[in-house]
Parts: sequence; structure tokens; C-alpha cells
Amino acid sequence: MSFDFTGGIVILSNLPLGEIASLRALATRLNPAEFNPTEGEKKALMWKIAEGGKFGLSPEACEEVCEYLVFHAGPKGKPLDLRLLDNAFNDRLMYDRGESQTHWKDLVASRIDAQIVEPTITPRTRQARLLDERDIAKQIYDKYPDSHQRADRDREWKERVGKSERALYRRLADLGLEPYPKYMSTEDIEDFAQESVNPSTGAV
Repeated sequence: MSFDFTGGIVILSNLPLGEIASLRALATRLNPAEFNPTEGEKKALMWKIAEGGKFGLSPEACEEVCEYLVFHAGPKGKPLDLRLLDNAFNDRLMYDRGESQTHWKDLVASRIDAQIVEPTITPRTRQARLLDERDIAKQIYDKYPDSHQRADRDREWKERVGKSERALYRRLADLGLEPYPKYMSTEDIEDFAQESVNPSTGAV
């Protein structure tokens, strides 16, 4: 079986074809064009991605990560790339979920330096994380005020905080927006035992 092909083929390579011995002859039969975006063009794309939010992080959080990354990568001579940005977003997400006691800025600095760095930023206290969770819970409640939107609340809560639905409704109960869960779980008991912040005001 044979046919006439009238289309075109685009070949992508991380290296110029002329630098790859086995493809050098191929390069002479094509019209290679190198694309080397400037650091300014990379920054513009990174900011565009950050403005839309990613991995469940809000646009504001992504922009903060992007600003920190761009500011600190320059003096270190670290070329910017989107993989570095995605990894920095994941560092922020891990820290916001309480899965890392090392501050996300120290984690990003470690990536930029390509080595383990001594933490310089004091991690947030449990009380501070609780206040953050209450703030996120309030944002979600305002976004999905109707009881039939419970599934939407749960989905966004898990994306942004990574905790159970019970945790969301405990935070809403702290704010007086929902009743406390009727039955206490082991997770509830641990929360109440460790929490020293006034549920309604956030004051110590």
C-alpha cells in the first residue's frame, strides 16, 4: 500500500541537530530553526501561568512563588524554566498543607542552589496554620453558600488544603457558619487537644 503525503513534519529536539552526529546529515535536508527564549520571555510565560493559579493554589499564592523564584534565581545565575516553576508550586502546596516543616521559600532556595540549604525561615505555628485553614474555609463557604454545593466545597477544600471534609466543617464550625460534626473522631479529638486558639475570634 502506498500513498502521496502532502503534509509536513515537525521534529523537536532539545539539542541542535548539528550537535548530534547521527542526525547531522538529516539537518542538511531540513530547515532547522533554533528557538532560544530570552529570560524575559520565560518570565512573562511564568507570570501568565501564575496568574491563573495551578495545582489548587490560588493565583495570589502562585504569583508570590513566581516572584520569589524569579527574584532569587537571577543572582544565582540559575536559568529559568517551567519545570522549576512547577516544582516551586509543589513546594508551596506541600508547606501549605502542613506536609513539610521546612518553609517553602527554603525549599525553593534549595532547588535554585541545587543543594540542601539550612532553613532560615521559622515554620508557621499550628495556630497560624489553623487561621489559614479558617480563612480558606470561609472563602470556600462564600463561593459555595448553598448546602447542595457540599460536594463542590469538599472538592476545592481537598485541592487547596489536602484534608478531610470533616476538617472543613470543623473550621466552618469554628467560624460559626456550620454546626460542629455530631460525632467526634480521633482526628477531632487530636485537633481539640492541640488547639489553643479561641474558635470564634482566632485570639490566643
